[in-house]
Amino acid sequence: MKRKIFSILLALVLVLSFSLVTAVPAAAAEVSSVFQSGGDRLVETQNEDGGWGFPLTGDSAASMIGLIGIGLAETYRQTNDPDHLAALGEVGTFLLTRTNNFTCWDGYLAVQLDNIFEGTTYTDFVKTNFYDLLALGTYVGTSGTYNTEGYISYVGYAWDLGIGLVSAEAVGIDQSEVDKWITGVKGAIDGLPDDLYYPTDLAGGLYGLAYAGETEFVGTVGGKTMSSVADLAVELASLQAPSGAFRDGRELAQDTAYALLALNEFDGSVCLGCGYCAVACPYQARTIVHLGIDLTEIHTRATLAQGLELAIKLVNKRRESS
Repeated sequence: MKRKIFSILLALVLVLSFSLVTAVPAAAAEVSSVFQSGGDRLVETQNEDGGWGFPLTGDSAASMIGLIGIGLAETYRQTNDPDHLAALGEVGTFLLTRTNNFTCWDGYLAVQLDNIFEGTTYTDFVKTNFYDLLALGTYVGTSGTYNTEGYISYVGYAWDLGIGLVSAEAVGIDQSEVDKWITGVKGAIDGLPDDLYYPTDLAGGLYGLAYAGETEFVGTVGGKTMSSVADLAVELASLQAPSGAFRDGRELAQDTAYALLALNEFDGSVCLGCGYCAVACPYQARTIVHLGIDLTEIHTRATLAQGLELAIKLVNKRRESS
């Protein structure tokens, strides 16, 4: 159930993230309605203390605030609804009550809140009470006292660590500390077993590494040798089935949502551009044409994996010639 709730919320974030790229004028009203109604529902189910219960009602769950708050922040950017803004203020109040129950989402949530409220209150709080204490080895969590490496080992899963890397990078901690998260993410990805790992794990690692601008990776995933972060992106894209899901037969909704989020972040991190996006996805090519961009010299590929692999080669060739 928790996976289902997270996948629904992340789907909302994905719709918001892709809207500027894929929306066409005829769909603008419908998209706006999605944002408004989705944000209204989050406000409706919010508890008085600023958090949300699990799975929908009850006492506020510490693990829920990060992702839901980020989704609401992205929604507010589209709606400018004062009720959504007020709810975000309550999210911030809830965040400021954290002591020993920080999560990997909190740093990125703090940055989103500060961007909206135009300050540094939330980022400073998370940095001082979480990341700085981890660096000193004095962060007291719910299961013990941790330094950065110990906390990374405690978290363990590549998806969570990838989000933790995003948060660490967004908060602006020392690069030496960010590097520990990068190392942790790479370690969690390396050796993911053949046909036994969830796409979510690979997606989380790719998302974090792409967000941090990391391009180097040497290891194995699914029994295949990987020599770069770009290889991880191609591997993740190769998991997509004709249905659009990732890993048919063992499909989980959040796997598809997480994979799309990761591939979108990777696409932006290497600056593929419209032409390269069109190569990687025929549907995106069609949308770009609707926006009036000439793609007559572009040839799409049948699958996301094939297109992404070719797009990366084209970008590399462009860099070599510049």
